[in-house]
Amino acid sequence: MKIIIKRPLEKVNKRISYPIYIGGKKIIELKNGEEKELEVKYSVLLSAKINWCGSKEISLLKDGEVLKVQGNVFFSAYLPFLTALMPVLAIFIFNNIGGEVIKIVFSVILILLIVFCLLSLSFLRKHWISIQRIE
Repeated sequence: MKIIIKRPLEKVNKRISYPIYIGGKKIIELKNGEEKELEVKYSVLLSAKINWCGSKEISLLKDGEVLKVQGNVFFSAYLPFLTALMPVLAIFIFNNIGGEVIKIVFSVILILLIVFCLLSLSFLRKHWISIQRIE
C-alpha cells in the first residue's frame, strides 16, 4: 500500500525536519516543502514528532492516501512570545509598579500564563503538528 505525505512550505519550523513514525519506528524525515511517497505493508498508525511534542496518531486505511503534515502556528510562533511576557509581568508585580489593583491583575495574568504554558507542553503536546487527510 502506497501513501503520499506532503509538508507545505511553512514560515514556522522551516528549518526543522519532522520525523515521521509508522508503528512507533522512525521511517523518514520530512523537510519544509517536501513530499514523499511511502510503501506500507498494512494499515498502521502514523505520527510526526519534534522533541517531546508531535501529532496525534492517524491510522492509514487506503492505498494512495495523501496526508498533509504541518506545524501548529499558534504553538510554534506565538507561544514563545507569551512566555516572554512572564518576566515583564513579574517586574510589575514584585516592584509594586502601579499599585495594588495592578499587582493583583498582573498576578492573575501571570498565573494563567504559567498554567497555559504547562498545559501546552504536557497535555497538549500532541497538537504541535497536525496530520490531515487530503481528499
